[in-house]
Amino acid sequence: MLGVFGGGGKYIYVSPAFERITGYKKNDLLNDHMLFKNFVHPDDIERTLEHIMMHTNKNDVLNIEFRIISRKGETRWISHTCQPVFGIDDEFQGRRASNQDITMQKILETQRIHSQQMESMGFMTIKIAHDFNNILSAIFGGVQLLQTKVDRNSEISQHPPHQSHPT
Repeated sequence: MLGVFGGGGKYIYVSPAFERITGYKKNDLLNDHMLFKNFVHPDDIERTLEHIMMHTNKNDVLNIEFRIISRKGETRWISHTCQPVFGIDDEFQGRRASNQDITMQKILETQRIHSQQMESMGFMTIKIAHDFNNILSAIFGGVQLLQTKVDRNSEISQHPPHQSHPT
């Protein structure tokens, strides 16, 4: 999805992919440069606005990832990169923006992180079980040793040594 902003912040061009990804008509965005507020996810709107404000005075290539909510209600992740466009006389003309739907990458990344967390929990569980087994082995070894001593003492108490009586 490609967009070009003029120096006044209005869109000059919006690619057909905009409609496919967002469900909104590209002419709607061309006619209302604030339309993005209708589809940027509420949790991402503030930092998206900050990003837009940065473009007005930066000559750098800028990047941001944010979520949108399509007209169908689907949450989609967008990777946005924009860079300045200058005229022949080096006068700032606006910004060229490229937006890519990265929803599938985000889903796979979330699954990978979850898998790593589960693997870590498995290793931690094995370590705890091993440590617990070591503790139990020491306890059972001590109990067996005590049992052996008790068994010997029982044998001794059943057959007391002969005592000599004073005469």
